[in-house]
Amino acid sequence: MKALSVVHHPRKQGKRSLVEGSKVRFTNHAAAKFEVVKHYGFEIDNEKVVEAVLSPDRLDKRGDHYFATKIMDLKYALRVVYEERKGY
Repeated sequence: MKALSVVHHPRKQGKRSLVEGSKVRFTNHAAAKFEVVKHYGFEIDNEKVVEAVLSPDRLDKRGDHYFATKIMDLKYALRVVYEERKGY
């Protein structure tokens, strides 16, 4: 599965987000995506991804996957797909 592994806690309005200090595993797919978007002039790093998960502007859930969206500027938004894993 190509997803960000996280542990969650309840937030306002029933949203869930990454708990600071939780273990985060970036997949090979994520690292490759960082390089792809760099060619389009959009720099992404691990810190920006974690920030998007910690304080998303929008958070959706489909099945076991969460979709955190963070507005970066007037032109771009960062969308992070991740899942909760217990005992990971």
